[in-house]
Amino acid sequence: MKYLFFDLEYATSKGNNVKICEFGYVITDGHFNIQDSGNYIINPNIQLEEWDWRVVKNLLHRKVKEYEEEAKFNEYYNIISKLIKSADYVFGHTLSGDAKALNDDCLRYNLPSINFEFYDIKELYKMYSSTENSTSVVNILKELEVEAKEGEHDAEVDSINTMYALKTMLIRQNITLTEFLNKCPEAFDYNKDYKVHSIEANILREKEMYKEDIANNTIKSSRMNEEFKNYIKNIKASKEEEKTLDGIIFAISSDYEKNYRKQIYNIIQLLCNKGASYTRRGSRCNYYVKADFPNKDGVIEECNKLPSVQKAIEEGKDIKIISFAELLLMLDITMEELNNMPMVSLEEEKPAKVEKVEKPIKKAEVQQGNSLKSLFGDLFEKIKEEIEN
Repeated sequence: MKYLFFDLEYATSKGNNVKICEFGYVITDGHFNIQDSGNYIINPNIQLEEWDWRVVKNLLHRKVKEYEEEAKFNEYYNIISKLIKSADYVFGHTLSGDAKALNDDCLRYNLPSINFEFYDIKELYKMYSSTENSTSVVNILKELEVEAKEGEHDAEVDSINTMYALKTMLIRQNITLTEFLNKCPEAFDYNKDYKVHSIEANILREKEMYKEDIANNTIKSSRMNEEFKNYIKNIKASKEEEKTLDGIIFAISSDYEKNYRKQIYNIIQLLCNKGASYTRRGSRCNYYVKADFPNKDGVIEECNKLPSVQKAIEEGKDIKIISFAELLLMLDITMEELNNMPMVSLEEEKPAKVEKVEKPIKKAEVQQGNSLKSLFGDLFEKIKEEIEN
């Protein structure tokens, strides 16, 4: 039995410009004994300005020059294709995104599609831990109390850590791999003819979701519009997580903002948790998400932001137009997970109530009132005597 775990790193993943710069892998037998591992360092074959410098600075372990000195993806294609196709089982974390990246580079170099089936460790861990949350490989190992191999975001290291996660879950449950996979059909996915099944299914669902009964999720009134603006202005991270989108500004089609109230609020929160921010003005964003969704009448409305986005691009602003499916990949969430999220709380945190300490009241004070006698005391008595005499 031959298991393959693989992971990719990208020189850039901005918009449709996904370019691979590392293919890391580990091969084991059916008992998770490592047979081979490695990391193919790949020249992404892009211009210097196309690199995602946030990734270069914060995530990648090598300098741009080291990548540019290596062979391009098409020169590694046969090796990578053979590795994947020769495995009995293929595993990875959020592997649908990496499968799509392989498709993008295969199409770029006019290479055949690498068709294969695979299993997502992220989904297996959700079932194992009875959670709906998506958890990174390193955090999975922390929660399993297993020491991770150092060097996160090195593709080979990430592959090995993914293998540790699966191995540990099987040992803790005392079940076979087949039994585990049968318990979690959501983990299964496949790539065929340059298309990843789960991504294509999400795109189809995008067109069908919420054709009915979405009136309660629309932003129509001026009050709700003001509420939305205040939410964007005052949003804060709701939990600690890796800032994979740090400093990036997103905007989404105005029709989606209007027709999918619950979802847009949750998207903005998820973006904030990853270090990104949201703007309602398309010309000010770095990423514009084109979300062609039907309204309650089943009509896809024309987005009034798109012309300003296109004009800004023509004037030289670097704005990437991406699909909603690509946004979901960046947020590490599925369409189903997004739609099942509850509405965020819009209640502002109130300052703690300060208990008022009552000052003890003296007996004399209780007797005092607002009469002249109470105000002037002895003086009032003297004046009264003079008048009476």
